Amino acid sequence: LSTGSNNLDFTTRQAIIEKALAPHGIKFRVVPGHQPFEVFELANSIAPVSTVCYLGEDQAKLSTAINRAFGFKCILNPRMTSSTAVRAYIDNEEWDLLSEIVPGRIISDVVALHTLYK
Repeated sequence: LSTGSNNLDFTTRQAIIEKALAPHGIKFRVVPGHQPFEVFELANSIAPVSTVCYLGEDQAKLSTAINRAFGFKCILNPRMTSSTAVRAYIDNEEWDLLSEIVPGRIISDVVALHTLYK
């Protein structure tokens, strides 16, 4: 997870990711990073563990470079929705619309996160 100054609190975002993935029995590690290239240092330190990088779809070129240079499988996450839309639905209490773009099991966490940083 990016720790850049334009992002929300790392710990809160980490907790949401853990809550979303843990019920599925997925073994994972959320790692703070100021910029995406830090993944290279991390991956080298945990070898020979299989490494998969999840990047936003805006990082397609970086994904290709990571795969070519290190052989890591990179999965691009499509943008599910706009954070602006999520904030607007919460502010306008349009819960039915929010439930169409945010998984039900984490809606309360997303609302709390928005309220915390409003």
